[in-house]
Amino acid sequence: MVLQVRSKLPAGVDGWGYSLKGMMGMVVIGGFLITLTYWALQRTVVPRVTAGQPKKKKQKSNMSVGESFSFLAKSPYIRDLATLVSLYHTLLSPPGVPCFPAQQWSLSVKVA
Repeated sequence: MVLQVRSKLPAGVDGWGYSLKGMMGMVVIGGFLITLTYWALQRTVVPRVTAGQPKKKKQKSNMSVGESFSFLAKSPYIRDLATLVSLYHTLLSPPGVPCFPAQQWSLSVKVA
């Protein structure tokens, strides 16, 4: 379809620009259709689905400091993250410069 339109253009008109404008128009119209569909679903379908489900209250547990540290120590993700951060600071800091940000901050305060 676009090729037929481009073949019928006069000699001074840029065919690629004409095609690009047409395709961008289609993209914008598609975006509006997607937005309209999302809006309609949020207004009509989602309230009916959530109205039928009872709301559950989450139980919030209060942990002591020791329990918090033991919980974090049991998590392999948190342990790996802490190892990664400490090794990053240790390996990338130049010699003679403290490895951890708290030490760097305290030295900069002493200098000022």
